[in-house]
Amino acid sequence: MESVEQQTEWRTLHTAFDDAASGISRTVLIEAGVACGKSTVLEGIGDYTAARGALVLHAVGSLSGSGTPLGVVRQLVEYPSFPATAGQNLLADVERGDYAQFSAALRNIAVRLPVVVSVDDLHHVDAASLHCLLHLVGHTRRSRILTLFTQSLSCAPQDPTFDTELLRQPNFRRVRLAPLDLHGVTAMLANHPEVDAGEDLTRELHSVSGGNPLLLRALIEDHLAARRFAGPSGERAEPGVAFSRAVLTCLHRGGSRMRDAATALAVLGESEHTALLGPLAGLSAAALAQARHALDATGITAEHRFRHRLARAAVLDSITPADRRALHLKAATLLHRHGASVREVAAHLLAGGGTPDAWGVTALKEAAEEALAADRAQEAVAFLELAHAGSTDARTRAEITVRLACVMWRLNPATAESLYLAESLSALWSGLLPVPFIAPLANLLVAHGRLDEARHVLGRLQESTGPGQALPADTEIMHPWEWDVHFPHALAPATPATSGRDIRLLSSHGGRPDPVHATGIERFLRVSPLTDTTLTAVTTAIKSLIHHDRVDLAESWCDAFLQEAERRDAPGWEVLFASLRAEIALHQGRLTDAEQYADRALAAVPEHTGVFFIGGPLSSLVLAYTAMGDYESAARRLNQSVPEALFKNVYGLRYLRARGRYYLATNRAHTALGDFLDAGRLAARWGVDRPTLLPWRSDAAEAWLELGNPEQAERLITDQLQMRDAINSRVRGISLRLRAMTADAKVRPRLLTKAVEALQTSGDRLEMARVLDALGDAQQALGDTTRAAAAKRRARHMARECGATAWGGAPQSTASRSVPASRRHWSAEGHAPSALTKLSESEKRVAALAACGYTNRDISAKLYITVSTVEQHLTRVYRKLHISRREQLPPDLQFSPYENDCQSIAT
Repeated sequence: MESVEQQTEWRTLHTAFDDAASGISRTVLIEAGVACGKSTVLEGIGDYTAARGALVLHAVGSLSGSGTPLGVVRQLVEYPSFPATAGQNLLADVERGDYAQFSAALRNIAVRLPVVVSVDDLHHVDAASLHCLLHLVGHTRRSRILTLFTQSLSCAPQDPTFDTELLRQPNFRRVRLAPLDLHGVTAMLANHPEVDAGEDLTRELHSVSGGNPLLLRALIEDHLAARRFAGPSGERAEPGVAFSRAVLTCLHRGGSRMRDAATALAVLGESEHTALLGPLAGLSAAALAQARHALDATGITAEHRFRHRLARAAVLDSITPADRRALHLKAATLLHRHGASVREVAAHLLAGGGTPDAWGVTALKEAAEEALAADRAQEAVAFLELAHAGSTDARTRAEITVRLACVMWRLNPATAESLYLAESLSALWSGLLPVPFIAPLANLLVAHGRLDEARHVLGRLQESTGPGQALPADTEIMHPWEWDVHFPHALAPATPATSGRDIRLLSSHGGRPDPVHATGIERFLRVSPLTDTTLTAVTTAIKSLIHHDRVDLAESWCDAFLQEAERRDAPGWEVLFASLRAEIALHQGRLTDAEQYADRALAAVPEHTGVFFIGGPLSSLVLAYTAMGDYESAARRLNQSVPEALFKNVYGLRYLRARGRYYLATNRAHTALGDFLDAGRLAARWGVDRPTLLPWRSDAAEAWLELGNPEQAERLITDQLQMRDAINSRVRGISLRLRAMTADAKVRPRLLTKAVEALQTSGDRLEMARVLDALGDAQQALGDTTRAAAAKRRARHMARECGATAWGGAPQSTASRSVPASRRHWSAEGHAPSALTKLSESEKRVAALAACGYTNRDISAKLYITVSTVEQHLTRVYRKLHISRREQLPPDLQFSPYENDCQSIAT
């Protein structure tokens, strides 16, 4: 009796027997959800009445026997306790339709002792037996007979009039068993001492089982099988195999209506459109209502929702794949007609693996855009791929392919290129790609570095708009700086009337950078949301800030978009901005940061074999490792095979440069020169020969200097200084450093001082270190040992700050070069903690100038103080820092707020 906790119902059954024993027959129908204790109750009342002297006859209806006429009556007559004399010839009479003989036989037995007739699972009893039992109930009202039936709430008797006829009987009672409450679950768990069931677990088991004894026993079995109830993190063990099987058993015993309703509910999931359950299940409103009530009563559902996700999963898994797909497609069609959201419709189309009609393709496309707006890129790709597969219109398939390529950038740029670009281009050349999708395709080609193809695509777009006509206003490829950086020789379209943007083309004249350009770019970045269509423009805008000598702004915006990409779960975008961030760090000479951001870019996606990865983050790693002096790590990165397509792509230029820098640092100047010159030829061919994009002339000049040919180096640097990109402070500073290496020793300090001034603006500390090191060599050659030592010391300190452990920078002039650049190492000497915290402001200023190599008289003139005051300041500085002479001043002082005062170190 462990599962019977309904005391009121139990008392009703006792009273019914007492009435029958006193000569007033009773008929009781016991109803409950599937596996909720009906049979247990029947067995219990049988034991109770037998113990009180009653004759108990028992029969069970079964699905297999429901087609056998009088099968249940035969079970009763042949029951071991049925008197043999009373059963003689009785079956023959009943089989002839003489049901009165059966009723008379039981009345005769009841004269001597009470009779209990119990029939389990009434819904499986054959129709002939039902008629016989109904005759018994109606003709034994004054007999000592108790008739007990059990019936599942999910099923009805084979004879639909049976329930109604029972209701007409005055001695009829209905007992409905409720599932176990919390106290009932507690009592049942008490019979399982091996289960350490606390209050939380008890409540959880009650909630999941709904009080169904069978489901509860299955949950107990699953928990015991897991060996423990709490996982390593204190989490409850999930229901498992036993629970899933119990759910399916309940549905099987509950009949086809209950199974169909559960299946429809599982397919629809959490949909609000519950009115579609009936059409989906193929049930009438009345049948559906009965089935849903039965599911709730069984404990599988609560308020017409599955109590546990595993119950729904078990139902779905029980359906054949073909049937499940068909149901999902049927659900999609019903939901579409019912006006459900496109996301819900698309989810069922996806589960069904097809598109029933053209509306399905439209729904999938709309759902993909909604998913993208919510940053569910994986979901959007799945919707678009199904729409592509299900579309029968070639133009629609072409536009979906371009959209897929754009969206896939969020996840993996290499996949976007390998899967979709070839088909997109084929559709364009076949004339199948709609005009609005030509510009996004050009954007993609630019993003993938395929500039030749991008130009051809833009040419096709211009053809489609007509000769002399402006391109469409929403053509994102037409951002002016993009034309300027990527297509400097192309004819920029007429945009003033359509774009409304304040940005102007990068100035092609010499002089100082125009801050208006950076302001316009920033204005664009502030108002441009990061989307698939603005991605190329945003990244190009950030690069343009670098070209405009606003590396600080480029860093800030890149960090903001990198954080946004991570927050929006867009690993492809994270790759892009992390790679760009590594480039910015290299521009700043921050090698450790460059390494970290390049590693982050490569780690953002599981596979990174495309040309974008090789020419982007991988090349940044090689450049960083080479500048650090970690040639082994650089060689490891260069050792991997690269596709031939890399050298037909603009990203191949950066790879050639990175490889060339490695060769140059490892004493293979001839090989390095070949890579630099190859990169230059390709850059010129593709129209991207810009030092801000690819400083191949500077690299080649360093190689020529290493090979002892300063004339060739001078020619390259002279050409570079005459280009419009010489306005960029970093380009100008590097060019002046290399130009100095080819100049006469007397003018070399002046050129290097100008290089210092240019690089001060650029923020590239590593290049500044190279210039200062070269300046120290130049001053040493002229006999100015004091300033030479200060410049060399300052260069070493800067290089250490940047993360460079090997000197791979400034090549010397042919006359002064005695040790290969790759073998000169930075000094590992340590230095004291920052001196700035120990000195007063006036002491800091004097000490900083002294550390930069100024004499006491120079400092006196520069700071408008007496020489005696300078000496007094220095005396206090030496005492506070525990040193005895100015050569021991720490390098930190050279990077104080008075650093600009040290720029005239060579004058």
